Amino acid sequence: MAHLVIATDQEKLLTGTLNSLGKIGVSLRSTTSWSGLLAALTDENCVLALIDGKLPGLDPSLLVRLLSSLGHQTRIRSIGSPIAGIKRSPVGETALIRLVNRHSERVLDRDSLKEIALMGLGEHPFARLSRTAQQHLPIRIEGELGTNKEAVARAIHALRGAQHPFVKKHPGDIGSLPGKTGTVYLKNIDQWNHQDLQIVYEMAAKGQWRIISGTRGTATDDGKTWLNIGIVPIRNRKGDLEALSRLYIARYRREFELPTRRFDKSMWALMRAYRWPKNARELEHFIVQVLSNVQSSTIRAKNLPVSIRELVEPKSRIAEISDGFEELVEARLRNIVAGIEKGARVPLHRISVQATEKALIRLSLSHTGGDQKAAAELLGVARNTLRTKAQAYGLLTQKKKR
Repeated sequence: MAHLVIATDQEKLLTGTLNSLGKIGVSLRSTTSWSGLLAALTDENCVLALIDGKLPGLDPSLLVRLLSSLGHQTRIRSIGSPIAGIKRSPVGETALIRLVNRHSERVLDRDSLKEIALMGLGEHPFARLSRTAQQHLPIRIEGELGTNKEAVARAIHALRGAQHPFVKKHPGDIGSLPGKTGTVYLKNIDQWNHQDLQIVYEMAAKGQWRIISGTRGTATDDGKTWLNIGIVPIRNRKGDLEALSRLYIARYRREFELPTRRFDKSMWALMRAYRWPKNARELEHFIVQVLSNVQSSTIRAKNLPVSIRELVEPKSRIAEISDGFEELVEARLRNIVAGIEKGARVPLHRISVQATEKALIRLSLSHTGGDQKAAAELLGVARNTLRTKAQAYGLLTQKKKR
């Protein structure tokens, strides 16, 4: 696969160039040394090299001679500081992109690029993914449910520029890998057990498979050094909500062959008030339901069917507590469950239920200042039930009968 090389040890220049060119979805490589540049130029897939005149050890005359001796055609341009005898690259992002488009091919389409920019990958997302794609260490993508971790993994795979398969494996899938090289994506690595992971790692090591994993939390220590990529949940970046929604509206309007669709102020107000606990996936699902059920060029909140409006109506305080508590418990138990060997007989249900119940009773009594009636009402149980359980857990002293 044709790719470009950027040669500079200037951080600002490298990041800016990677991010600008990453916006058009081309495969990029970078190097910060003269030896690295020489190695890159000998790769027949290198079609264009952008070289900083201040690259340490740069020998312009040798560079020109090397270029003329190569059996494949590679164009070189200077960026940053000029190089004697080397034509300068165009000034400005638009002109540079035009140059690159003439000599390379896209590995990501425009729709995917727009979505990546709104995934919550932080500042300079394209530069970050381009740099990560060049590394050889395994990658761990961390994000909540629905943050589109797999799409990030596929983008990294594409930016590597290799014509090799992308294989997704769910927890427990230890089947063989097709071929000798590619990318293997381990979905929900926090739910894999240690033994299965080691089998997949060994299979990947026998070939040249790049390992990328997705996790909703921090995975157990498996002895590997990972490159971490974090995805910020959409509720913490409300500025992206409208832009991402418009992307999904345009995408599915084309797919459904619908005329123009727009959301009015009431729709945006409704959507901004919702927390989107399942993130981009939930937002995308909501947009699909709206477009497929409301036949109007201007879509207003009052026109939504009840079943669709309920998807984003603010939940009651109890429902919010329920969702948050389940997520918290799952995060705490995930590593514990993953560390238990298959077939082991562990009374995990009894342990977790009793520990949770004891903690709730202790916290409720503390919150109510020891008032058993108020604590029982808070927990939604009978006062006698609370007293019996609290005494059994050693939280209340059992009165002696006279």
